[in-house]
Order: sequence, then structure tokens, then C-alpha cells
Amino acid sequence: MNKFIYTVAIIATSIIAKAEEVCDTTIVYNGHTVTITDDSLNNGNDGESSYQTEYEEWTIMESFNLPFINLINSNKDNSSEINKHINKFQSHICGFNVGFTNALNTADNFNTNMGRSVELGFIFCEQAIPFSINTGLTFGLGFNWRNYKIDDNCWMRKNGGFVTVEKLPEGYDLKYSKLRVFSINLPMVFELQQKSGNGFYGYVGTQADFRLARRVVNKYSDEDGNSRKNTAKHVRTLPVGCDLIAQIGCKDIAIYGKYSITSLFEDGRGPIGKAITVGARLMF
Repeated sequence: MNKFIYTVAIIATSIIAKAEEVCDTTIVYNGHTVTITDDSLNNGNDGESSYQTEYEEWTIMESFNLPFINLINSNKDNSSEINKHINKFQSHICGFNVGFTNALNTADNFNTNMGRSVELGFIFCEQAIPFSINTGLTFGLGFNWRNYKIDDNCWMRKNGGFVTVEKLPEGYDLKYSKLRVFSINLPMVFELQQKSGNGFYGYVGTQADFRLARRVVNKYSDEDGNSRKNTAKHVRTLPVGCDLIAQIGCKDIAIYGKYSITSLFEDGRGPIGKAITVGARLMF
């Protein structure tokens, strides 16, 4: 009987010791081994308990997405992006423009009607090279339509490879006579602006015109009162032209001016030489 009791006591002691061992926890993290025991959690050993408590708090911060922490980080990132956007150079070349053009040094001393000679332009692409938050060089790409209308009851006529200005025949009533030029524009400008580009700005530069379509259009009534229209295509203008351009503005509105430094027509083949244009531009 004593042997039986002694055997049961030994077995019970072993089970209790094993249970105590199971309760112990060993964690390896970043090369550090941490053992969590009942004694370490309950006794007054400040060194071991303090290290484990700090570890547990740090683990909670890393293991859970705390909304307020993400919100703070998000606000800091957004604030950084906003400041970066405010402080960078912003070009002002893309947009839609409407202007009025007038031909200079015309042949035969005829006059263009500047109030009816309209230019429409659309710059839709740009690439800026900032030198600072106030200055930069900008390149653009766009389209341009120019209409040169003439007065004095004259019309433009295509005669072979030339365009001439002539008086209308007796009894004819001219509605309009105009030269239409469609081109691709490649402006290159140097811009000076207030910080962030939200105030006043201005630029000067040049603009290349690649003239793709050129035609003369006349609309008139003949001696019998019949309405007629004739069109002459592929008139002999220079395929490439160049303008000096300048613009000043504030925010999304600007006024601009252009002066042609090259002639519109090939030498001696048309009545219009150089031209000037003034207008307004809406930025986007």
C-alpha cells in the first residue's frame, strides 16, 4: 500500500511539473529570445517584466492597424504633397485662344479687315523645364486657324501659282473673300511668374507654324443675284513660319500678342507678307 501511494505521488509530481513547463512561453524575434513565465509576470523582477511589457506594447502597435495612427500618417503625406504642389513651377501655355489678326505690307495697298480676320488656337500639350519656382522654359503643341478677310470690294484669286487681289466685276456683290490657313503650332517660351503660379505671370518666346492647309474662299452674288462660292486650294504659302509671341495674365485669363517674322507667302506669290495678332487666352 505504501508503495502504491509513493508511486501515485511521484506520478502526480511529474504531471504538475510538466504542466508548469507547458505554461512557459519562449519567443524569438529579431534575434532576441524572450521567455515568458508565471514568475516573470507576477513577481517583482523589474528587469524581465519591464522588457516583456515593452515588447508586448510594441507588438500591439505593429500587429494592428490603428485608425488614428493611419489618419495622422495620411494627413502628413497629403500635407507634404500639397506643399510640393504649391511650391513647384506651373506653366501657362495650354488653353484656348481667340484673337484678331491684321496683315502688314500687303501688295496693291488693299486692307484686311481686322475685326473680321479671326484667329482660333488650341494648345493641348506642354512640357516645362523649371529653373526655379518663379522661372522656367516651356514647350507646347497645338493647332491654329487664321482667316484673313479683305475689304474695298476686292477678292483674292488664284492665277496659276500666284494669288492676286482684283476688283470684282461690275454687278457683283462680295459677301467675303478670305484666306484660310490651318497649321500645327510649336511654341517655346520663357516664363516669369509669382510663387506657385497662382498670381500674375508673363512669357516671351517664339512659335513655329507648320502650315498644313491653305485655301482662298470667295462668296459673292453675280449680276443676276445668284449666290456663288468658289474655293482655290493649295495656294503657295511658305510651308513653315515663325512668330514672336508674348503673353501676360493672372490665374486662368491672359492676353497675348504675336508678330510674324516670316512672310506668309513664298516670295512674290501672294499679296500678304507679315501679320500681327492680338487676343485673349483661357488657360486650363
